Amino acid sequence: MNLLSEAAIFLAAAVVTVPLFRRFKLSAVLGYLAAGVLIGPFGLKFVSAVDNVLRPLLLSERSEINGLLLLIGLLGGVIAFGGVGLVLGPVLMATAVGLFKAFTVDGELPSRSL
Repeated sequence: MNLLSEAAIFLAAAVVTVPLFRRFKLSAVLGYLAAGVLIGPFGLKFVSAVDNVLRPLLLSERSEINGLLLLIGLLGGVIAFGGVGLVLGPVLMATAVGLFKAFTVDGELPSRSL
């Protein structure tokens, strides 16, 4: 998002919280503080829940990987590798799925004949 849209989100949060706090006969400063507490983690990029949910849904249509596997790879990559895991997790999951498909026949393990 660009700076203008982020500023609009901060302004909208303040427009909602300040009158709400004033209605409950609390200070407007507390309303601004509540808006900052609600939006602060998103603005500082500590929380990006929308990205963690939408990215697998958008990427699964472009790839041949199940969306659930892509989500597991994404979350596992973030847990294991931090920020780099957003890219590295799905890449490793796609590699594992590709290797599984390469060593199996039509998704089934090949039978061994003695």
